[in-house]
Amino acid sequence: RGVFPRFARSYPMGSDVVSIPRLIDDVPAYWGGEASSIPASDATTSGAKLVADKLTALTKLSTELDEDAIVDVGDIITQSMAYAFADKLDNAGFNGDGTSTYGGIKGLANALHANAVQDAASGNVSAATLDLTDFEKTVGLLPEYEAASGPRWYMNKTGYWNSARRLMDAAGGNTISELAGSHEPMFLGYPVTYAQVMSTGGAVSTHVAYFGYLELGV
Repeated sequence: RGVFPRFARSYPMGSDVVSIPRLIDDVPAYWGGEASSIPASDATTSGAKLVADKLTALTKLSTELDEDAIVDVGDIITQSMAYAFADKLDNAGFNGDGTSTYGGIKGLANALHANAVQDAASGNVSAATLDLTDFEKTVGLLPEYEAASGPRWYMNKTGYWNSARRLMDAAGGNTISELAGSHEPMFLGYPVTYAQVMSTGGAVSTHVAYFGYLELGV
């Protein structure tokens, strides 16, 4: 829970609406001779507007329950609300389609450019049928500047074990390193973060995994 806001970039907002600049393309550079004039050129920029939304939860608790409970019921309710908020943010960030169901937020599943999506090979119709090439081509799509920033995989836990971990087990040679390794799962040299709001990859036309440095894109 709370995966998306943990890895996305956060901006402090002093008002309900904040505009931030975005760099689309760098300033062009030119070769020139001695004493030659330097051509003027501009970076390609655009603006992004951040609009604050309100996510709420409200519940009633009887005085009798609060007084008679052995444990602090208030803490339980507070934790439950925190989980609900975290799930809503994850669902909007990964799956949002821009409708009110997701607070008007368009998530990765609907915001990524077509060139940033790697379709599985023909016949690979679920997480259980994906092959190593599908994942390797996905890594190859990532720009080098982002790859150097520390990208990671985002997958549903079931999807991970049905696809990435299945492929690692089949490749062999991982037993000792896995038994002695860290608790954080890895794949193709990059860490894996479980995002349970994502699809388990049991059907066609679903996003089984995202790979990248979320802070640079969100």
